Amino acid sequence: RQFKCGNGKIPCEEWELMATALLTSLSNFAVIPCLILVGRQGLRFELCFGVLALISSSLYHFCEPTGMRVYGMNEGNWHRIDNIGAIVCFSNLFVYLMDNRNPKSNELIKYIMLCWILIQQESGP
Repeated sequence: RQFKCGNGKIPCEEWELMATALLTSLSNFAVIPCLILVGRQGLRFELCFGVLALISSSLYHFCEPTGMRVYGMNEGNWHRIDNIGAIVCFSNLFVYLMDNRNPKSNELIKYIMLCWILIQQESGP
């Protein structure tokens, strides 16, 4: 059986395809120490979206080279979820960097940003 690597035009062996899928998927697990720290600080919203980003990015990078579907979703579906997770993580970072002293304002900003990110991702991934 002939496999395609890279942009789908380069012939490759099956082991190269699987190595790419595993390496790009497993490299996401380097974020686990950060997620543990976030969890210890009681930042549940940030932890949930960090875990979402970890899982969706790993599945996207696994499905992309293999063309496999996981839970009925292909790489495009996982890529959109990965985008949401990653952008929410960055928006959470920006809220943190604002150094706003009002926790209720921070929470409101995070939820507003989540809604905006979801709408934008659905309208134009």
